[in-house]
Amino acid sequence: AAQQGRSRIVSSPGNGWPASNAFDSDQNTAWRTGCGPCQPGQPFLGVEFADTVELRCFMLWQDYDSSSCAYLFLEISPDGVSWMTKADFDNVGPGQSYLSL
Repeated sequence: AAQQGRSRIVSSPGNGWPASNAFDSDQNTAWRTGCGPCQPGQPFLGVEFADTVELRCFMLWQDYDSSSCAYLFLEISPDGVSWMTKADFDNVGPGQSYLSL
């Protein structure tokens, strides 16, 4: 249902790994940031929704290599300018993770 209201995907540069891969439901594709190693807050991946949505959880799949992130945070914005942290996730490992808010 959330995909129907999605208007665009934004991300930090991905060096040939487009951000749309992160939302295509295909575990054979991936999005990767162009930085590596990355500084905190440098890589980002986001979805701008056309309508207001309620996010309760999401699934994250990370490779079993050095590119996986152990710390993630979710930011929200009512206007795309002012951002606030909605949730922090520590000790996120490689493989499949279900993250709840």
